[in-house]
Amino acid sequence: MSDDFRSRLSTDYIQVVSADKLLEEICSWASSTTSVATKHPYGFWVILLRRTDAEEWRFHLWGRNRQPTNSMRAPIHTHDKIVDSRVLLGELDNVVYDVTPTQTGGLPIYEATQMADKYRPENKNLLIKTLERRIPRIAFRKTITVGDCYTVPAHTFHEANVRDEFITCTIVQMHSQTAGPVQILGADGYPDIIEFTRASAAACEVIAADLGF
Repeated sequence: MSDDFRSRLSTDYIQVVSADKLLEEICSWASSTTSVATKHPYGFWVILLRRTDAEEWRFHLWGRNRQPTNSMRAPIHTHDKIVDSRVLLGELDNVVYDVTPTQTGGLPIYEATQMADKYRPENKNLLIKTLERRIPRIAFRKTITVGDCYTVPAHTFHEANVRDEFITCTIVQMHSQTAGPVQILGADGYPDIIEFTRASAAACEVIAADLGF
């Protein structure tokens, strides 16, 4: 994937190019650059393709080893941007939740913050427990397969679930930032502040290990 390709990244472009072609171009670019992959707290790899003041383009890879990078199992979360994704390999379940505030029961809400640039390997990630508690209920679930797209609105609680038998890749556009914190539906029994650093590796090595490119 050349810089010229990156400059053409747009919603229209990724919808007309085949999933196979996009995946090949991304892998080719990663193999010829010094780009870095960081391990998301939920266990998938994130490779930044392009970033401007208005949007971020990312490549997500759920590989063979997808152990979370912090101890709290808390996959339900929000974003402060609209997230548009297209599946390039494998499949995933996009699960959207209604979360009801409660005084008793439910699960604690944590707010996520970054100490520096979230794409830098040395960045510290912080999850800070709030006084809020919510009860989750599945509102919508859909399996997204190769070539298909899905959108998660800003500040909507959701999770992307990839089954163990799949290696799954997506191209992601994050845009239209909206005021408000990124929230995590946490679990009881964990510290009020959870701090961790994301694992990192050369993007070409991550792609070679899981995709053989």
